[in-house]
Amino acid sequence: MFMEFWIVSASLTSNQSISDGDTLVSLGQRFELGFFSPGSSKNRYLGIWYKNAPGTVVWVANREKPITDSYGVLIISTNGTLVLLNQMKSLIWSSNISRVAGSPIVQLLDSGNLVITDMSSMNPESYIWQSFDFPSDTRLAGQKMGHSLSDDLDRHLVSWKSADDPSPGDFTYIIDNHGLPQLVIVMGSIKKYRSGGWNGVRFSGLSSSGNPTFSPNFVFKDAKLYCLYEPYNYSVITRLTLNHLGVLERYRLNERSTEWSFMYSLPKDRCDSYGQCGANGICKIYKSPVCECLKGFIPKSQEEWELLDWSSGCVRRMPLDCQSKEGFVKIEGVKLPDFLNFWLNKSMSLKECREECFKKCSCKAYANSNISDGGSGCLMWFGDLIDVREFTEEDDSREDEDSSQDIYIRLAASELRSIHDWSKKKRLVITLVAAVVFGMLILGVVLWFTIWKKKRKTEAIFHFLRMPMEAFPFIFFYTLISFSVSEFSTAFDSITPNQSIITGESLVSVGQSFELGFFSTGASKNCYLGIWYKSFPQTVVWVANRENPLTDSYGSLTINSDGNLVLLNSTKGVVWSSNSSRTGQNPVAQLLDSGNLVLREKGDSNTESYIWQSFDFPSDTQLPDMKLGWNLSTGLNRYLTSWKDTSDPSPGDFTYGVENIGLPQIVLSKGSEKKFRTGAWNGVGFSGVGVRPNPIFDPSIVFNTDEFYYMYKPISDSLITRFVLNQSGMLQRFILNAGSSEWALIYTVQNDLCDDYGQCGPNGICRINRRPICLESNKEDIELPFFDLATIATATWNFSSTNMIGEGGFGPVYKIRIEEYHSLGKSALILQWALHEDFSTYTRTLDYESFIGI
Repeated sequence: MFMEFWIVSASLTSNQSISDGDTLVSLGQRFELGFFSPGSSKNRYLGIWYKNAPGTVVWVANREKPITDSYGVLIISTNGTLVLLNQMKSLIWSSNISRVAGSPIVQLLDSGNLVITDMSSMNPESYIWQSFDFPSDTRLAGQKMGHSLSDDLDRHLVSWKSADDPSPGDFTYIIDNHGLPQLVIVMGSIKKYRSGGWNGVRFSGLSSSGNPTFSPNFVFKDAKLYCLYEPYNYSVITRLTLNHLGVLERYRLNERSTEWSFMYSLPKDRCDSYGQCGANGICKIYKSPVCECLKGFIPKSQEEWELLDWSSGCVRRMPLDCQSKEGFVKIEGVKLPDFLNFWLNKSMSLKECREECFKKCSCKAYANSNISDGGSGCLMWFGDLIDVREFTEEDDSREDEDSSQDIYIRLAASELRSIHDWSKKKRLVITLVAAVVFGMLILGVVLWFTIWKKKRKTEAIFHFLRMPMEAFPFIFFYTLISFSVSEFSTAFDSITPNQSIITGESLVSVGQSFELGFFSTGASKNCYLGIWYKSFPQTVVWVANRENPLTDSYGSLTINSDGNLVLLNSTKGVVWSSNSSRTGQNPVAQLLDSGNLVLREKGDSNTESYIWQSFDFPSDTQLPDMKLGWNLSTGLNRYLTSWKDTSDPSPGDFTYGVENIGLPQIVLSKGSEKKFRTGAWNGVGFSGVGVRPNPIFDPSIVFNTDEFYYMYKPISDSLITRFVLNQSGMLQRFILNAGSSEWALIYTVQNDLCDDYGQCGPNGICRINRRPICLESNKEDIELPFFDLATIATATWNFSSTNMIGEGGFGPVYKIRIEEYHSLGKSALILQWALHEDFSTYTRTLDYESFIGI
């Protein structure tokens, strides 16, 4: 149980108070209570934060009524009520208790819980009031979330309005007890995410794999319905926060550390977005496209589905007529549909449930409500099936196969016959293909042996070629859409040397996609020149003067006599400049429909001739056709840099770009410290990230003597997305459907603890579905490929200088090629050779991952 400690120094009695500037600290120095101002706000709030991470506020008392001066005071009234007063002694907030304490005492516990109790009773069950019953946006270890019918409390999280405004925001995280209990994120009354119902083992839409950091606990009996979590190790601190964008994020802080590590977020991918595939659709994250209709259903609008708009959902191919020949098809391993029009009986068996569903013509599907101990209970659905997703072995490593949840969908007799006939044909095709493949393998082995034997006899020389790297299945599953880049200048999208735009004016791209102008963020009074989506002016994608804001309300963008773009303040001082060494005779600055601000020669529409472009100097957002990487001939390195915070676009702590040391890889860094990496590019993908189908865009990589970069081009014009490095160091993908007015989070790149750089230290391997997740790698037990001296001599043409490509610390480096050697196939192999007799020792001391990937 989460321990709660009591001491006088962490308490407040009726004759004491806390003024602005004073704090109350828990016994173990874990939490602190006091007054604070978030971000750039000048308002004052009473809150609780981590003692060694004061920027992380976990609870706020006066969320809806800030103090506007620095004279707030917290006192205990005579009846034991906590009262927050301002300078005029007006009531700002109170604990509003109904019970009266004879000798009240307020204590801040090492759990982060602020409690009021009577000094005569220290039992946690006797708390008169506690902050854990009134969460803000954060849930801590030991803190319950849910319903208590005995005291009519509904404990849930409510997001902040913004990063510098803790007043209640748009998003709520609750336990929905309509049907089976499930965890739900809502925006007002609109569901954005749900965990799926509790099935006796887990929530049907959440992974069943073990968690190495904390133990979740769900109580669902009598008058109690709540969930909480307890850490396995109290030296590891975790918190669950609902941020102002509606994303639930789990963070971890190791003992003696001052930096939070990201663990995971929800929603975690597109299939977690509520109703992603519409009515009677099923979301399969490892398929392309991700949405399909359930068996027996077809798209309601085929045209919309071809444009990857699945909102209209699916309808039955053959309507039900309630005849005896109707039946059910089993769909395995799913998150059950939402409980919108349903019936629940907790005592029925699955067989009884089937019979009962068959009796009711309006019953569309059924399933066990509880899958523990072989399964029990009956759930029946009587309308459309909403928010179904498929789970596979790739989603998690299910230790118990019985933890998979199945649903049975009612279909017409003709549909069942069609499915049965298709299954027979599929089995026949698989059998034939297997036979053909097996025959080809046998033939291939015979041919290979014949050729190998012939080459040995004739002492043929192998030829080695470098593997091409022209395809780039980019790992982050980008779903960005760009618009056609218009090169036609109009009065609305461009300026010439005799023109300018000032504060209040803007340039708009010809297709009305992007707008350039002046803006201020949050409560800040500073002014910046930036680019944003025309339909979403709050979504800024590029900022010019990040490091030098305008401090008044006047700014002017123009082209100076040198042909450079310059931003001037009210005294005509240069605040920012494009600072290009190239000049043009008749320069024109134009905002393109790609979101790229370009400086070009009038009449020259060639993209290769741009004098300067904003795409070469990204802020925190990557757009379609924007290159990230190196121009090796000029030394230009294009990378993302986070904002300092949501109201300050100056360069923050995190960068995201291509590291071109050894094999190229993409790295997220905080200063010089790596936080995440994709693993090295291996010619097919990045070794540390799985490749998923991508129906939205064509990624590409360019790697030659002049440039190394990656970018992507859109396939469809129906979706707009952006890829952002936020101020917390999270790489997030957002998507906007055509006609929609709301961004949806698709995924966060850092998926789990194993994505943390060096999570398991030197020579360790991280396995996210194991407990503990870290395993020490014993290099003596690793079976590495081994090549004898004769093989290496032959492969290098007897160490010919023709095959030598350089020299390192171990000696010359030779380019070789080994064909048909085990699983290496026709891979390029580069080996470094020092002393011939020591080569076996050298290969066994190589890093395992580096060598096995050669």
